[in-house]
Amino acid sequence: MAFLAAAAAIDITPEGGVDTHAGAAAERVASRLDAGLLLLKGEEASVVFLSFNLCYVSPELEAALVAPIAAATGVATADVIIATTRNLSTPVPFPEVARGEYHEMLIRKLARAAGDAASRVQPAQVRFGEGSWPSLQYNRKGVRADGTTFFRREPDRIRQPKPVGLIDPRVPVLRVDALDGAPIALVVQYTGDPCVATNLAEPAISGDIIGHACAAARASLSLPELPILYLQGAKGDVAIKYMFAGEEKARVEGMQLGHRIAEVANAAMPVREDAGPGVRTIRGTATLPLQPLPPVTLLEQQQAEVLRFIAAADAGDGSLDEVLGYNLLAEQPPAARRRYAERIGVWVAWALDAAVRGLPTRRQVDVEIRALAVDGARLLTTWPEPFGSVGHAIHAAKPRRETIFACCCGSSWPDDPGMASWAYVPGSGDLSGNEYMTSFYHFTRFLTQYESPAGDAIATCGLELLHRLE
Repeated sequence: MAFLAAAAAIDITPEGGVDTHAGAAAERVASRLDAGLLLLKGEEASVVFLSFNLCYVSPELEAALVAPIAAATGVATADVIIATTRNLSTPVPFPEVARGEYHEMLIRKLARAAGDAASRVQPAQVRFGEGSWPSLQYNRKGVRADGTTFFRREPDRIRQPKPVGLIDPRVPVLRVDALDGAPIALVVQYTGDPCVATNLAEPAISGDIIGHACAAARASLSLPELPILYLQGAKGDVAIKYMFAGEEKARVEGMQLGHRIAEVANAAMPVREDAGPGVRTIRGTATLPLQPLPPVTLLEQQQAEVLRFIAAADAGDGSLDEVLGYNLLAEQPPAARRRYAERIGVWVAWALDAAVRGLPTRRQVDVEIRALAVDGARLLTTWPEPFGSVGHAIHAAKPRRETIFACCCGSSWPDDPGMASWAYVPGSGDLSGNEYMTSFYHFTRFLTQYESPAGDAIATCGLELLHRLE
């Protein structure tokens, strides 16, 4: 026996009336949300891989999902891997909102699908292909005349179309087939936040570009029920174009991406494991150092700037566009901008209090990384959102071509559930006091900024794991 596999596609669309990451409740559904489940059983290891078209899972929701899935499949809870897509047009997990019917439905459906998959495992094989789709991506780093950088949103991209920074247009596809060649599931990876269908004024549930891409891939392959597990790449500074352009644009662009996925799947070639077929998994930990607290004088200046910004927003000032290096969305009213400033103010108040009282602060972040061998193919996963340079470093030195590096796999900050759910991690080349997105540390309660080697440690650890699998 090489390995056994089974998969399931699950409709996880709510009926409406749920809180979303777009800032308000969604009362309508623009397009469906899907999840994919892949069960892999080998003589050395067994895993369940799940992909949800959701923004993220909290540690609490992850635990509630993992327990019944592990029980239904006989797989250890530590070997149930949950990946998310960062789609903003999706329901918010508990405890950020109260645990409700949507969350219960999610848990029930996934447990039922896992049990069904466990009853259908069959001998399987893998194929791998890789294409490219660069036209849909851009780097979110903008550059001002003085050399400082900023968060480059869609209007900024249109005003400044010249590319700045790297992208990662890879479209790798791992195809899990029955021995007769019939596809059991696809594991697909593409990099970039899916915010095309996001509607801040009137939020709606939407699969966004990812949902439309998966639907188009199934249609192109004439396999309408095919489970597709869509994974994110190193997307910290890599985004999908057409932010907030609407559902129709998401459909059009998603269909094109989906057709490319289908082309790669059709062209995928068999992958054999020379050192011994089957399923194997190993883990490692990357340690990312953190800077000390800024000086008290600087923190006092930052607090004064935040308070001035909040006061101006309360006065209805519509010209506010930046606070502590974080540039704000021009389309947002002053009240929405005030909320961003308040969140930044929470971090500044914490840091100032800790600096004045000499309190100890965390000086490192430990990031778990998993490496999975499925015959001759490899999956490398982690939970943060590293910058694109980290992904490029892994792909430049990986021991075999048939490798997917996926981020947003697992809940953010699993060792500290009270922290924010965003986990941007720059590489060492992205560190600077005025560097793009360093201000996001203000939302990551409660950490200082990273210091070198920062996210490069993820690449180093990941490559070590991949070489160990050889």
